Amino acid sequence: MAILLQISSCSLNSQLISNTDYYYKLGCRIFNNSGDLVRWYPGNTCYFEPDGHLLMYVPTFKNLYYIDKDLKVIWTQPIQSHHQINKTKNGDYLILSSELKNYQGKKVRFDNLLRINAAGITVAHFSFYEHVRELNSYLDKNESQLAIYDWDKEASEYGDFEYSHANSFYEISENAKSEKYNELATGNLIVNSINYNRTLILDKDLKTILKVIRFPTQMSHDVQITKDGDFIFFNNFTDQTPPKSRVEIWTYPELKLKWAYQRSSPDFFSPTRGGVQLLEKNLLIFSDFRIDRNNNVKSITSSGVFLDMKSGKELKEVQFKEKKFFQQVNFIELSQFLKNNQGI
Repeated sequence: MAILLQISSCSLNSQLISNTDYYYKLGCRIFNNSGDLVRWYPGNTCYFEPDGHLLMYVPTFKNLYYIDKDLKVIWTQPIQSHHQINKTKNGDYLILSSELKNYQGKKVRFDNLLRINAAGITVAHFSFYEHVRELNSYLDKNESQLAIYDWDKEASEYGDFEYSHANSFYEISENAKSEKYNELATGNLIVNSINYNRTLILDKDLKTILKVIRFPTQMSHDVQITKDGDFIFFNNFTDQTPPKSRVEIWTYPELKLKWAYQRSSPDFFSPTRGGVQLLEKNLLIFSDFRIDRNNNVKSITSSGVFLDMKSGKELKEVQFKEKKFFQQVNFIELSQFLKNNQGI
């Protein structure tokens, strides 16, 4: 029976991976199962809707645009968006944005987390600056508060330093610990920040910090809650020599390493970006982005790797045929969007 169940699980995973309704989203670019670019939009971060609408941040104009299937702008907001755009169960968009503040005598970028509805109205926000005193109380005595801000040249007006560097922002879905731990309740929000080096859990209205968690990692991306109520993320730096990257799951509230996967390739190391997406039936896809030590753009490789979590077997790797920096790979159903939106 166990063998039959394992075969059934692998079969279902294979069906999903080969499903032609699914595509790979990297920023505002859409790739097919062969890694070929099939559609692109002139933005850094996008969210594609089945009816053909899209939400897109365009760094050239420093605006967030909500656009219909005919590419008509419905509304726009002067908001700088970075890393990713996600959506809540009730249809609000979760935006990682920036604000410039004078702090400690310096021009400093702070993250401002926004919850925006489909009409373009900000219904809730969480400003790291407004909560800086409370956030500082969680820092160790000798921990630096500021880091050089140099990763987004197109938004250089946001200062020379930054306090936080949020890289993921998700709504918490129903999980096995939703009722036991208030902070893991369905609808709360989780954000990961690498400069502040903490993961925050916030209430759904973005008013209250419910939990501050520090994992023993130098840098992590894409922190999410699993159906078991544990934490999964992409660990950029392990404590190995030389350092490697890997996907990890940590228990909650014990914060013990429960599961980890590291590619056998000796140069699997993505120090500044990465992502992981849980799919179904113990299937996930993670990002493998690499560049040589000289940051030669021609050396960039971007891949999405499907992994069976139970067996630890890699089921498929798709290498994307574009030499460009991306934050993460998402594998999602986009056939309806592509049908309803004809592109530029």
